[in-house]
Amino acid sequence: MNNKAKIFFSYAWGDDDEKEESREQVVNELYESLKKEDYNLVRDKVDLGYKGFISDFMTRIGKGDLVIVVLSKKYVKSAYCMFELYEVARNSKFEKELFRQKVLPIVVEFVNFTDTLVLEEYFEYWEDLHLKWDKLVEKRKRQLSQEQFDRYEKIKLIHQNFGKLADWLVDMNTLSKKLLSANDFKIIKENIEEYQNKSLENISKEQLENQENTDNATYIKSNVIKGDNNGNITNNFS
Repeated sequence: MNNKAKIFFSYAWGDDDEKEESREQVVNELYESLKKEDYNLVRDKVDLGYKGFISDFMTRIGKGDLVIVVLSKKYVKSAYCMFELYEVARNSKFEKELFRQKVLPIVVEFVNFTDTLVLEEYFEYWEDLHLKWDKLVEKRKRQLSQEQFDRYEKIKLIHQNFGKLADWLVDMNTLSKKLLSANDFKIIKENIEEYQNKSLENISKEQLENQENTDNATYIKSNVIKGDNNGNITNNFS
């Protein structure tokens, strides 16, 4: 039985504007560390493939067992990243506890969402982007492709749910990159193992319940209704 969790990476790619260590460096280090121990990993730069559809990959991330979310300022302003986070929430039935169980956060750039000014900055960012798309759709609705309408819907969903997503991230006990990378990412690996062990327990319980239901059905079928030697149907409990 393969009880390995499918682990996705959600992060903003590094770029030329970075002045210090790339935000992607911790992703590379963690990916290589987990890969050496044969974890079941899915990462865009490795698994998406040449000409693969990013939109499909974003949806796949939401269905992953575990998602390593690498938080940065660029992440919180990225439509791709934030829609991935939205998909995780949606596949968690918008239940905070289920969301917490699926997400493994790493902070590479701290965004203080408890500061009202910072929170307002990001609300304004997504509101402004949403309004720009509203105007474009109103003006070009006969010319836009279905994919562009889909992009518009994604922006709308991020804007509508940004407050909830930001609050859930604030409420989670996130640790810095330095602390999480200590001892070869021991804390993250312990969380993955805990998830996999619980999943295995749940599978075993489900199999046991199914077997009991099957046994009960077989018992009822063989003992409640039988035929006598003359072919007449008899009920053993009558």
